[in-house]
Amino acid sequence: MRISSTMMSNNYLKQLNSTYENYSKLFEQSDGSKLHRASDDAVGYSKYLRFQNNKTYNEQYQANVSTAVSWMKNADAAMVNITDLLQTFKAKVEAAGNSTNNESDMKDIAKELLASVQEQVAAMNTQIGDRFLFAGQKDTTMPFEISADKMERGDTFTLDEKQSAFFSGSQWGDENTTVKQMLQLNCETKDPNTGEVTTSTYYMNVQTGDIFTEDFVKNGYKNESSFNPATQRVTCVNEYRYDGSKTNMDNAALKTFFDSKNLKSYTNTVDRTSNYVDEAGNIYDKNAASPNVDDVITALRTPLNTLQISKGNMYNTQQATATGTTIALNDTQKAYFNSKQLTQYQDNTTGATFYVDDNGNQYEQQTIDDAQDINQNGVIAITNQPLTSKENISDSTVNNFRVSDFFGSNGVINANGEALEVKDNQGNKLLLNGANSTTGLSTTKQYIVTYAGDDKYISMVKKNGGVDQSTDTVNVTGQDIWGTDLFDVDSDPASGTAMLNQLLYSVAKIDAADYKWASEQGMTIADSTHATVLGAETKMAARRQAYDASTDMLTTQNESITSDITDVSSTDIAQLATQLMQYQTIYSLSLSVGAKILPGTLADYLS
Repeated sequence: MRISSTMMSNNYLKQLNSTYENYSKLFEQSDGSKLHRASDDAVGYSKYLRFQNNKTYNEQYQANVSTAVSWMKNADAAMVNITDLLQTFKAKVEAAGNSTNNESDMKDIAKELLASVQEQVAAMNTQIGDRFLFAGQKDTTMPFEISADKMERGDTFTLDEKQSAFFSGSQWGDENTTVKQMLQLNCETKDPNTGEVTTSTYYMNVQTGDIFTEDFVKNGYKNESSFNPATQRVTCVNEYRYDGSKTNMDNAALKTFFDSKNLKSYTNTVDRTSNYVDEAGNIYDKNAASPNVDDVITALRTPLNTLQISKGNMYNTQQATATGTTIALNDTQKAYFNSKQLTQYQDNTTGATFYVDDNGNQYEQQTIDDAQDINQNGVIAITNQPLTSKENISDSTVNNFRVSDFFGSNGVINANGEALEVKDNQGNKLLLNGANSTTGLSTTKQYIVTYAGDDKYISMVKKNGGVDQSTDTVNVTGQDIWGTDLFDVDSDPASGTAMLNQLLYSVAKIDAADYKWASEQGMTIADSTHATVLGAETKMAARRQAYDASTDMLTTQNESITSDITDVSSTDIAQLATQLMQYQTIYSLSLSVGAKILPGTLADYLS
């Protein structure tokens, strides 16, 4: 084979260019990275991108944690300040309970207590930059504001631990005590002979409508072995109370039978029975004898296909004769079977009888017999007649007392409350002290704190995965810190200022020189407020610990990711230097050799 000079030149140039390209790629790595494009190393470049993404996420989590810790440090400092103020508040309330104080002393103490509450409100408006720490997600709006004028707020009686346990029907020390406060009612009785008016105090459990005498709530309950409101209360203003739950009528047959989209759960506060109430207000006893509401729901929720003969086992209607027997279905049954009637057939071969609906679906004779058997709670038998209701929720025998109808969320009485004459559960004027008595809602004029924030949380995620509200939440809201009171029973969300306004209630009572109230209720309110705030502070401290722990974890992860990036992308400088020298030498030698085999003009050009 003849090798021409042209072939030698072309082959030489090809090898020379290849050497130069390799040299250029090596020289490109002198910036410390061996990956500049996917073609450099497809597998390595893929790993590099993945590691870079991980590092970006990690750095974002580190920024989140840093911001969160800063947020919680400032919030914790504000809450520590508040708990210190509450300790001082409690000490001053205790001092106010001393009967040796004169009216001037009590007013001086009230001024100091008011200043304390004002300081607490100021602390609750703490900011980081332009963001308020305790405003929920409305953190650009100042959350707490104290009124310039006093307002009429409902009087309450705050239960101590033993009272709360008794009136909740639980044991002292249990966690599930639900009754924390009662609403105060004043009953004014006019002597028909002298015209003298005397005032008696009663307390209402607003969750049930039960009304008790003042003496029973404060002392009499101690002589009782257990809570039995039916015998211990004076009367009840709520015969039925909505429990907050409902059962949806989730198919056409149920909606047709009850003529309602849902059934709400109500408790009869007189006999404590549980009831269903439909949209028309009809009341059904949950524990009524069969057939009852639950029996109907169970029957009409039974899948129809479980009653039907399966496709592979159906009778051949071409070899069957109609017997002339049909079952006419009512509206509920039509909705259930999706058919106007069921027609009976007899199989010509076996003599067995069966039923067929308008759509050709078949049912065994025994299945339809059971469906028509009331003792079996059969779907046809149980829906032949409507259930009999006890009464209607809108009848005059029912009078629901709801706090939100008479008070705002902060406990300020409205026009309805001011005009209210409380009625019993028969809808009659409540005559607690006879025919000459009038019962109304008791109020005290005091300053009011309002909350403009919300009850939503701010989450700053610190690791991969979904948001865990219990650990990823960095803020506490007004509702968390100041708890709830009876004026929040019908409110969602709660006011966010419950215990703050209870503190201002204490200020008003002490300003009125009520020594006895200060020593009893004043101390109870101060203790419960301090416990509520301390509980919120403790929960936030636990979340902060989780973020502090994440700081070290994320730092370690960042170091590991950085190491992975270095391993996959960094150049070995010593090895690179050696390779560059080798390729430079090869390239120079190639040029020297080329001068001997290439035409003079090309060799001069390359050199």
